[in-house]
Formats: sequence, C-alpha cells, structure tokens
Amino acid sequence: MNDKHIQDAEPPREWQKIVSQMPFTLRPSLNRELSEWETLFPFERIMVATFFEGAQSLSAVELRTLTARLRAIETKMNINRSSFDEQVDTVEDSSLLARSAYYGEWRTQVQIVFDAIESHAPASFRELPQCKRVVVLLLPQDLPVEAEAFTAAWKSVGNALRITGSRDDLCGVLLSGGIESNGSGNAGVNQSDKDPSNIWLFDAGDWQANAFPSIRMDALSHLSFHELTPFKDRFLAELNTIPRDMSAADKTMTALRQTDWTEWCPTNWSDQKRLQRFVVDLFLSGNGSLIFPNSFVEWGASEAFRRARPQFVVARFGMRYKPKPFSSIAIFENQDKVSTLPDQDDPIGSAADAVILTKYVWLAAQRYSEYKEALCLCISEHLSSGWMILPPGADLKDLPSQFSAQELAHFVTSWMQQQ
Repeated sequence: MNDKHIQDAEPPREWQKIVSQMPFTLRPSLNRELSEWETLFPFERIMVATFFEGAQSLSAVELRTLTARLRAIETKMNINRSSFDEQVDTVEDSSLLARSAYYGEWRTQVQIVFDAIESHAPASFRELPQCKRVVVLLLPQDLPVEAEAFTAAWKSVGNALRITGSRDDLCGVLLSGGIESNGSGNAGVNQSDKDPSNIWLFDAGDWQANAFPSIRMDALSHLSFHELTPFKDRFLAELNTIPRDMSAADKTMTALRQTDWTEWCPTNWSDQKRLQRFVVDLFLSGNGSLIFPNSFVEWGASEAFRRARPQFVVARFGMRYKPKPFSSIAIFENQDKVSTLPDQDDPIGSAADAVILTKYVWLAAQRYSEYKEALCLCISEHLSSGWMILPPGADLKDLPSQFSAQELAHFVTSWMQQQ
C-alpha cells in the first residue's frame, strides 16, 4: 500500500480542483471528506486518496467523457448549481434524489463512475495489506440467553464449542490475547503505528478496563454506551430541538456535526477527534444507537467495519431497561426526563435482542471482502457455550470442542499470527 498523503495533516490542494470538475451530485460527499480530513480513519484516507489519484491520472477530456452519462441523468433530474448544495450532504437534497424517477439509474451510474476512476489509481493505492481478522461477539453472564434461539441463529454457519472454567473475565482475556503477545513476544495485532482504529471494543455495559493493566488502552478504540451517557443526554436534547422541517433539520444536523463535544466525551479516548466524529455520525444515522445499548453496539461495529476495516473487533452486548409507559422511544425521548418511574432491567428482552444483533454484526462484516476469511466467535457466558465461524474451506479436523478462556485467547492469537 502506498502511504502517500495518508499521514498528511491536510489533503493536497489540487484535489479541490478535481471536485469542481465532478458532476454536482458527487461534490457534497467529496467536499465533506476533504473538509473533515483530520477526522478520517486511515482506511478512509486510503479510499479518498485512491479516488483522487485515479482522477488525477485522467485528462480533463477523459474525465468529462467518463462522467457524461451521470451528468445527463442529473439534467433529467433537474439538478443544477442553484438547486443542489455542493458543500454538504443535506436531507433536502437526498430527498430530491430519492423522489426522482431516475434515482435507480443515478445510483447505478454513480457506482460505475467511482469504480472506473478508482481503477485508474496506481496499483500501490489499491493493494491493501492482508492480515488475519477476528470478530468477537460476547453475550455476558447477566443475559439469560435461550439455548434454542442461540443454536438456531448460528448452527447453519458455525461450529459449537463449550467454555470451561471462569467466564467472568472473558472479555479482558480475549482482548489481551488479541492485543498482547500471549508470552511469545509477537503481538496478535500490529501496534507499531499505534493506530487505535485497528482494534475496537464496543461495550453495551460497563466493562472495567482497569482490571487488565496489560491492555494498552491507547492502542484501541473503546466505545462504551455507559461512559457515553453525558454525551448521549446532551446530544439527544439538541437533536430533539429539530423542527419537523427538512431545511431546519439540515441546519441543526450541520450544527451538531460542527459542535465541539469534547466536554461531554470520555477523557480516556485515545483518538478524540476521530472518535467524536464517529459517534456523532453514529447517533445521526439512527438505528436506535442513541437509546438502546445493544443497538449502539451492533450499529457501531457495523460502521467500524465500513469505515475503518479493523483487524480485531469485540462487540460486547448487555442489558437494556424496559421501555416506560407514556414515554416515546419512537422519537428518541430521554425516558429519564419524561418519566419519574424507576428504571427496570429487561433481561429476557435484552437477551433476545442481543442474539439477533450478534448475527447482524457478522452479516455486516461479511459485506466486505476483507472479512470473508475472518474468524468469528459468538459466546454466551450464561450458557457457557459459543459458536466459532471459520472461513469456507478451513481445516476443522483438529478443532477442539471446548476451550478455557485462556485457551480461546491463545487460539485467537495463533490465528492472527498466521500468514
């Protein structure tokens, strides 16, 4: 992989000129990527650089010819400089595109244009480093997972395994096995560049990282639903000020993206700017991540796959409260503000949600070629069992049927060290 531009504090100025040569509907996302360069993860920068390096290799005539079909569709959709915001993606413009009879044709042509431009980038930009990847999905002890539901979710793709011994520290032991050397002197994950976007922990509860001093918290991205409570409460209050009007919504959402949320963010974040932008985008994209801890974990992991392509991901699900009567989770109200009733855990509902959402995380990873050969573990501490999903064609004849936490950590480390 070519590191040109990836470590730069700012994108090259000549890229802005390329944006002005693109069809109107491509400009908002490109402009946003350039303006938010410092908050892009390394993988995102690679993708942006690949696009612009490919575009720079084309002459003005070649670029115009390549995008001619897309420009013609924009004309049919009545899109022009005065009708479309070129600087940011807006709800109003997205609605304009989606309502058009040419929307399907437009989406197809956008993909054709991007694929063609990226194919002209130097091969060194398009060849990403290969590595073994691991996805760990944890259902903690306090979730009373039903064995039948757990088996039904994974039996068609996984191999059953038993967990022996203590499971209390399973999350920390697996993280230690993936991140640290496991006594061999060879780290499971390459941390030489100290890039925290290569290792993620999404936690629905309150996992205590300080119980494992060997884990280098500065070398991973740790997002805890519990620790984000001040951030969520403040963000939710601001989000609910949006009038039911698209233009007003665009202004408010832009303001939310531009707000400095540092005061409400966890102080132990190793990568404040990037994680802050990631969480803001996560909350604005919906999917219940502002309200439900397990939705936060599922959607967060899915977005991390898309935007960062990490090598090691742990998604730890957990307990949610029962929805309170006469409150409205449908419009994301803070139930603590609108109801004086005490919070009540919902273990059965939480367990049922989590079993389904673990499968969604794995399916989200499978969308990307980098995870076709990944190892996936889904473990229920309550059942002392789990499922191991290996790539197609993997040799299973020597695979044990039971593991202690330490043995499982060693297996993960060995897997990641394979070439």
